[in-house]
Amino acid sequence: MPSVSEAAEEAEAAQAAEAPALTGDTRLVLRPLSIQPHGTDDEIMVGDPAQGEFVVLPAVAGSVIEALGEGRTIEETAAHVLATTGTEIDVADFAEALIGLGFVAKIGDVKTAAAAASDRTGGRWGTAAVRLLGPAFSRPMWACYALVFLADLLALVFDRALRPSGAALYFLHDPLLSLALLTATQIVLAFGHEGAHWIAGRRAGVPAGIAVGRRGYILVLQTDLSALRTVSRRARFGPLLAGLAFDSTILAVNLALRWTALHHHWHAPATLLGFLAGQADMQVLAMSMQLVIFLRSDLYGVLVLGFDCLDLSRVARLTLRARFGRLNAGQRAELDRAGRADVRVARWYSWLLLAGAVLSAACLVVIVIPGVWHVGSWLRTALADHSPGTFGFWEPIVCAVVVLVPYFVAPLLAVRERTGSRTA
Repeated sequence: MPSVSEAAEEAEAAQAAEAPALTGDTRLVLRPLSIQPHGTDDEIMVGDPAQGEFVVLPAVAGSVIEALGEGRTIEETAAHVLATTGTEIDVADFAEALIGLGFVAKIGDVKTAAAAASDRTGGRWGTAAVRLLGPAFSRPMWACYALVFLADLLALVFDRALRPSGAALYFLHDPLLSLALLTATQIVLAFGHEGAHWIAGRRAGVPAGIAVGRRGYILVLQTDLSALRTVSRRARFGPLLAGLAFDSTILAVNLALRWTALHHHWHAPATLLGFLAGQADMQVLAMSMQLVIFLRSDLYGVLVLGFDCLDLSRVARLTLRARFGRLNAGQRAELDRAGRADVRVARWYSWLLLAGAVLSAACLVVIVIPGVWHVGSWLRTALADHSPGTFGFWEPIVCAVVVLVPYFVAPLLAVRERTGSRTA
């Protein structure tokens, strides 16, 4: 019996098969699209905020989209654009491109797969969450977050007892249990980090979605805020920095609890203090990773949306290949079609991307692989000391799964992405 997803795919395929061929009399129903100036006067950015899909097109494309959106047929649209702009456009070919981008909801009376795309607003629960938590990202609160971040920095610099220490990660006698508890805590906080992005984005009036992804060999949660391209530059930075604001607040609470306990304002058990010290280390690491823009972190988002780039990472990779003479004909054509903003920023960002690739490879060899080996060694030792019918046998297995799963899921996602790109 086919699964629900298989049935949905079959339905979409059948629907596509029933879609009529485009003729001069065909009318299209477009999804709600955003059209904005981009770069020079001869380019515009067209996108579907709900799906987070944006492209840069010649300015005349705006006239075509406007005419199609008004209900004109393909033939009528071509005549209208020729009369108003003096430009002859193959509207049928352009309409096929719009369909491929998912910008068309109906072809005549037949719905496309894009018609059922989620609006990524969270529905009634999302609206309630934004109403309740949205004020946390109002303009006055950003001054508070800046002060909190500064306080965190000063505390870590000037108080030796609060500084990160690798030994703090092993606050229990069982190092595997220590790492598992800290990893589980950071997974929960990662949802809070991405939730802050989502809430701030929805407060800015744009749809957003949270998904599981990867940054190289690192498994991550990621919030798609590409629809911020439809708002002013000034309004983009709040949602992009909301995750760091959340992280700074969590770290400030942690440091305050430890500082007050160490100065005898309250009594904290040694195990709790150890856990807080370990969690602070993990939090500082997580915040530091957001500064590493070659991993497409939060600050990478600031860079991309600040300069109105569309696919900076891809263009930077193509730029590097071009520098070393490794572009094939298809990649050369793709680079030639790239947006001007992407090409301009990629000139220097591509070198940073190359340095980042070298650094990531070094970290994989020096830190990640030895770390995974140590976890495996601890697991083997624990299993050797207990029989399968005891709690002591299964506890380290669960802990190892919590610690190691992120490192094994990321390669699986990479394989899926590569397979999907080849299929496409």
